[in-house]
Amino acid sequence: MERDLAAFESLWILMDCKDKVEYHIGLDFATEDTELIIMDESDTASFRSPTRFAGLIDGRACICFTATPDNCDGKGVEASLIQALQFKQY
Repeated sequence: MERDLAAFESLWILMDCKDKVEYHIGLDFATEDTELIIMDESDTASFRSPTRFAGLIDGRACICFTATPDNCDGKGVEASLIQALQFKQY
């Protein structure tokens, strides 16, 4: 998180939105319906607490990043969670 904060600070300043960007560790934060959630390592958050994760992103714009491959396992926990949360994969 500290690395991303430092790396993107000049971009947020350039876009005049530094005061609109918040960084959080974990899922203990509140969001508004109009906010965009960008989550790195989302597989860790979603697998540790699927119900809490689903509640946080429900009805909100959300972009989730992970480098963990699903290994084409159509019956694994990854596939089940992706289907339950109706994620699109790119």
